[in-house]
Amino acid sequence: MLWENPDATHERIRIGDLSFVAHRGGKQFPRATGNQSPSCFWDVARTGDYVQDCKIGERLALEYLDFEEGSAPGGGHLQMIVNDMPHPLTGVEIGFLSMISFAAGAGAAEARRVAWYWHDMSDRQTVKA
Repeated sequence: MLWENPDATHERIRIGDLSFVAHRGGKQFPRATGNQSPSCFWDVARTGDYVQDCKIGERLALEYLDFEEGSAPGGGHLQMIVNDMPHPLTGVEIGFLSMISFAAGAGAAEARRVAWYWHDMSDRQTVKA
């Protein structure tokens, strides 16, 4: 069950509900690797227009950030999304990652607070042992 962020103004969603996540159904896309997850975390149609594709990526990043804001605290899913992105990156991926980068900059203080907490908890565990 997902943790509900009391400050969230949106409904809780699951990773599979995001518009760019697809069930593989035995298909290998977009990057075939061994032991793939049943989900493809980056199934996006491109227009071929770089500017338009960047705008699509930005919209998808905001969708993802909304998901992360309302989901349980933890490591997130960004690493799985990036792993399923095609190489070389297109405008969609550039737009997505640029918006994620802006969000990371805006949330850097919170990331430092979480890192301090994890470090502090690790120190406390070491003292108890």
